Amino acid sequence: AKEVEQWRWRSFEKLLEYICQRKNPVNVLEWGPGHSTHIILNHALSSQILSIEHHPVWFKRAQDRFQTERVELVHRTISPKGGMCDGYSNYPLWRAVKAGGELSRYDLVFVDGRHRFDCLMTAMMLVKDTGVVIIHDSGRAVYKPAIEAYPYFQDFPDIRTAVMSKRPLGYLRWFEQGEIPKLDDGW
Repeated sequence: AKEVEQWRWRSFEKLLEYICQRKNPVNVLEWGPGHSTHIILNHALSSQILSIEHHPVWFKRAQDRFQTERVELVHRTISPKGGMCDGYSNYPLWRAVKAGGELSRYDLVFVDGRHRFDCLMTAMMLVKDTGVVIIHDSGRAVYKPAIEAYPYFQDFPDIRTAVMSKRPLGYLRWFEQGEIPKLDDGW
C-alpha cells in the first residue's frame, strides 16, 4: 500500500523531467511546492520558481527544504468566503496588479495544490504562448473543463497528469514512446 501511495504522488516525475529537459523553463510558477520543485531545480538549471503553498506546516517544510535564491516561497491562505484578491489561486494576478499591472509570463506552470480549477484558469492568463501548464491528479471530472479550455492539451491517465499549452504539444509523442529526440526536432 505504501508503494502505491508513493507512486501516486510521484507519478508525474518522468513527464516533468522530460519537459524541463526539453523546454528548459526559466520562469516557473507552481502551486504546491515539494517533489516538483526539486525536479525543476535539478532539470531546469536556469529556473526561477515562484511557489505558492496554502498549508502552514507544508510551507514551513518547503522553507526548510528549498533554501535557495532560485525559489521564492509564498504562503497564501485559502479563504472560506472567497473573493480574496490576494488569495491562494489568484495571488500571481494580485501581485502583478500591485506591481503596476505588468503580468509575469511563465515558461512552465505546475499545478499540484488546492483549487486546481481556479489555478488552471489563472495559469491560462500567465503562461507564455510557448509555455506549458501541467496538472497532477488530473483525472477528476471537475478539472476537465479547465483542461479543455486550453487550445492544446494532452492527458496521460496512466500517470494521472495532463499537459496544456497555447501551442501544439507534438513533442510529447516522444515522451510516450520513451525517446529523447535531438534538439533539432522542430519544436
